[in-house]
Amino acid sequence: MGEIDLDKDDAVDKVMNEFDTSRDDNIQEEEFIEGISKWINEADRSVAFSGSYSQRLHHFHMIYGGATMNNILCLAVFLALVYVRHLTWDFSAEVLVILVVCIVMGIFTSLRTTFPLWTCFVAFL
Repeated sequence: MGEIDLDKDDAVDKVMNEFDTSRDDNIQEEEFIEGISKWINEADRSVAFSGSYSQRLHHFHMIYGGATMNNILCLAVFLALVYVRHLTWDFSAEVLVILVVCIVMGIFTSLRTTFPLWTCFVAFL
């Protein structure tokens, strides 16, 4: 709370006003559950109307985009070093298998965000 410059006494007063419905200066378990439930419901409604979910989804795609670009850059640097230094490349079959698996798993994962347990066996194969 110190980092966001919040008046602690004012915050406690507001929580007590909302949660302590019996006005006995104590928050009972039932009052706490009722108060937290009310806050969660208000937060859910505000997220539904504010478009925050779409912002989180946008950041989610930015993370995957960044990871993809990082992997492409690393692969390009590696292949450039192999080409420039005229290194021998005897792993064409292995690279082809890895490429096919990455493409298949990429297509498979682009269709869903959660997966049943059996899909891990496909990835392992």
